Amino acid sequence: SEISRTPGPPPLGDWDISIVMRFLRTLCDMPGDSVIVKSFGMLNFPIVCQGAPLLREIDLTDNRISEMPKYLYGLEFLRTLILDDNRLERLSNHIQAITSLTVLSIQRNRIKQSGFPKGELATLTGLTSLLLMNNPLMSPPPEILIQDAQVMMRYLRETHAVATGSKTLTLQTFRLKTLPLADVTQALRTIKLEDNMLASVPPALLTLHKLSELSLANNLISTLPSGLHKLKRLRKLDVSSNSLTALPPDIAKLEFLETLLLAKNRLARLGEEVLGLINLRVLSLQHNLLQDLPPDWTTLSLFELNLADNRLKAVPDSLHSMTSLRILNVENNRVQHLPASLSRCASLSSFSASNNIMAELDMTICRLEHVTALDLRYNQIRKMPQSMAGMKALISMDISYNQLEDTLQQGVCSVRPLRTLTMHHNFVTSLPPCIEGLEMLETLDAHDNRLCAIAVEIRYLSRLQVLNLSGNNLEQLPPVIPQSGAVFGVMDKLRVLDVSGNFLERLPLDICKCEALEELLLDRNPWRGNPRLKRVVAPDPTDAGGELRVHIAEGKGLNKMDGRKGQSDPYCIMRLQNLVHKTNVVNSTTNPKWLQKFRLELDDNPYDDVLEFELFDWDLEGSDDAMGVFSVPLTRELLASCRRTYGVDRPPVEMWVDVTGEDSLHRPAKGKIRLEFEFLALDGGIKSVQEYLSRLLVSGWLEVKGVDVEEWHRISQIKKTPTGYMYQDDKDELRFRDEVRRSDVYAKDTQDFLSNSSKVEPWQRMKIMYAPQGTVNRPWELDQAGFAQQSEAMNEYLIKKAREEKEGVQAAAAAERAERAVSRGGLLDPLRAGSSGVPRTGSVRAGSARAGSADRG
Repeated sequence: SEISRTPGPPPLGDWDISIVMRFLRTLCDMPGDSVIVKSFGMLNFPIVCQGAPLLREIDLTDNRISEMPKYLYGLEFLRTLILDDNRLERLSNHIQAITSLTVLSIQRNRIKQSGFPKGELATLTGLTSLLLMNNPLMSPPPEILIQDAQVMMRYLRETHAVATGSKTLTLQTFRLKTLPLADVTQALRTIKLEDNMLASVPPALLTLHKLSELSLANNLISTLPSGLHKLKRLRKLDVSSNSLTALPPDIAKLEFLETLLLAKNRLARLGEEVLGLINLRVLSLQHNLLQDLPPDWTTLSLFELNLADNRLKAVPDSLHSMTSLRILNVENNRVQHLPASLSRCASLSSFSASNNIMAELDMTICRLEHVTALDLRYNQIRKMPQSMAGMKALISMDISYNQLEDTLQQGVCSVRPLRTLTMHHNFVTSLPPCIEGLEMLETLDAHDNRLCAIAVEIRYLSRLQVLNLSGNNLEQLPPVIPQSGAVFGVMDKLRVLDVSGNFLERLPLDICKCEALEELLLDRNPWRGNPRLKRVVAPDPTDAGGELRVHIAEGKGLNKMDGRKGQSDPYCIMRLQNLVHKTNVVNSTTNPKWLQKFRLELDDNPYDDVLEFELFDWDLEGSDDAMGVFSVPLTRELLASCRRTYGVDRPPVEMWVDVTGEDSLHRPAKGKIRLEFEFLALDGGIKSVQEYLSRLLVSGWLEVKGVDVEEWHRISQIKKTPTGYMYQDDKDELRFRDEVRRSDVYAKDTQDFLSNSSKVEPWQRMKIMYAPQGTVNRPWELDQAGFAQQSEAMNEYLIKKAREEKEGVQAAAAAERAERAVSRGGLLDPLRAGSSGVPRTGSVRAGSARAGSADRG
């Protein structure tokens, strides 16, 4: 009786014994959580489905089922439901109750539009496969049915929103070839059909008289219909990225149209129909084939006009009539001159004319007093106007990739409000003193020019944050000015300095005073005496590898895996690439406290790594049960926040992470895990570019006043005695003390710089003196004896330096005395001069007397 009642009436009279036996074998072979009964001609669901609430899969393909039973919607664990090749005419609205459903296949049935619950299916967010093909449905269309479940579910959600009263229909990137009438209602105000495969405007859209916005961008439309004027309330029309070659004449009847986007089409001519749109405010025509424009634009009151990427040779002279024009873009054309009337566009705030063939700029452009952004890249401009002071609102100017020569013109430096100046890839050789007029400048990009000199007045750019001077011919940067002070030292907001690709041998000392410096690019320079600096980038503290300490502290609210005890025995496994760490097992709890720390070695730039965690429930017998997973990406922000440095005791970074995934019983995982992180970077504790520079400073490669490093390796001949030093003459001691004084000034500057730091590192507590090349390269690691020895070597070097310069001073004095003697008519007797070339006492006067007697004779 069970067998006869389960399948229902057979297709051909009573079943014979072979069908009965096959059905019995089918039932016996089925796993406990599945019902798979195919091709038996059943009219109803098997009764075994009703008594199995833990079913996960039902496959009843090729039967005669016409209705889904109500108990089916109580199977909360059901994941797969396949009903292909049956006689279903509708899907019940209760299908949304099967929240765990991931696969639903009802292909080749009789489901009509009235029996298709869009909204209920749209709530099944877990669906990964939805198959509806070969049903008499009007919507979704066939091109939607062949796509994956995510696309179909998105389509159902959008169309269901319209059916429930939404005034916006958004069907983007669906590859639609048609628009079903079932998805169109008269209440619609906005329709977005971008990124589809529509070959024409759907006729159903022309009946929506209340439509205000229509977007058909990126389709295959070649013509616009003549009935477009029926959309009398249309305010925005977007038909960009299509294949239009002309516009219909009746488009001028759209009297409320404010935005018309025609970019990326094939328009070769712009007719008078556009000029009839008196309320038009935005017109986009870029990426077309336009060679000329209508001469008369007086009927329009545009706010924005985009003519980029066409073949225009001139800008219409009548644009000045549009006094409300704010944005004008004519880039990527063939424009040679700008019209003089352009200066009458009083409201113009943004003007772009890049990628044209302009050789000079008319003074007209200098009268655009409201322009805030000026883009003149990729032209052939050789000279800028003499004065641009009239551009009182200009804050950004780009004149890169032109042919500017010699010194930067004064006209550019007269734009006082300028904040960003981009002038790379020109032929400029120097930045003149008038650059101090750009007092509001924040970014100066002058890379890849021919700069060989920079005026010291650049020090007055106190707001400068980014300075790019790479790829030039600089041999030195502006030095320290004794009367006025430092150059770079007063740029307290400078964050980025790029001097790579020049001919620099040293940097000025005051660059260490740029406290805000975050990035310093020094590579491709012939650094003197230190070949390791050929490729140097000031390190980001988190770019270096190091030791990451992970503290797996505790968990809260985990799943209960042991049914009898109502608790769990959780433990955690942490993975990083090939490294695996495991915590201890905490028995009988869902709120475990592991309190275990693990150490992980990180390579440089570890930002692609992810810490992966798995939770398990320990079982005495059999395999352990999964309780969920979670992960923590090693982001730059995380490593920077938990980074510990020398002398700074920072507490660990604490975070709570949610457990995700499923457990072994296919239930959603729950709970939270508390983690703590500490990161010890292996970069020597460098916290900033400022500290990096200070280390280079004491390493002995920054520029130092009054000390010649190249002379260090020569042997000093001045002898040291218990009472002092043995000098050759009285001048030796004077020169020695002068060198010591100059060295003290340098040491004081260095100490002042280091003392400004709020946290003084251990290596900064000793007195800093200059470490010449060839001695100790890292003086912050010296002990007291080593530092005393280095200081003594420094003093001996200064003595040797004084002795060498003494001879030069004496020779210069002798030459001066000889010149004065000759000017009085006397001669210098070289035979009676000293071995050093300095005349002995009285030799010049005697020589002069003898010379006078010889002349009289």
